Amino acid sequence: MTKKSAARLQRDAFKKDQANIQKQTSTLWNDVKATSKLCWEMLSQNRLILTSLKSGITDFIPKDQVPILNKLLNSLSGDLEKFKVKLEEVDAKHADYTDTTTPIEDQEKVIGMFALAIECQNEYRQIIEQYETVALPDANRITEIIAMGEEALYEYIKNNEGGTLSVSTGEQYRITNGKLVLDD
Repeated sequence: MTKKSAARLQRDAFKKDQANIQKQTSTLWNDVKATSKLCWEMLSQNRLILTSLKSGITDFIPKDQVPILNKLLNSLSGDLEKFKVKLEEVDAKHADYTDTTTPIEDQEKVIGMFALAIECQNEYRQIIEQYETVALPDANRITEIIAMGEEALYEYIKNNEGGTLSVSTGEQYRITNGKLVLDD
């Protein structure tokens, strides 16, 4: 048995890597689409804020915090819309690609696919980073303000057992056993 040269070993390893790259295309687009899904879920978690605000909690938010809350909500809404548009643009770049179990013989196509996948993954990472630096602080501050309202509501409920509560959304609640019960 003859000893292979370093150059020959390197060429063999390169060929083996290329073959593995072709075989691994079976998960390429699933990985990209999983990252896209993560980004969409990140944006959709802000719906919880809206749910809280629709419940009438705004009646209990300290009055000095309401203008701050409104400004933050407008800012967050605009930011989320921009992120949504950007996500749609990145999603469109790879919408036509699906995973395949058959190796792709055309090296140029393989290289192009991997370049596009890396580009999309990088753009998704940028969206996540921008969300964390731009939108998340506003969302966290909104949550803090909502928590102030929830604390005030809790105190109101605790001190008004048996009473009723009318909120600006038009609903009326009875306070029974420390809970709000929708008044029929």
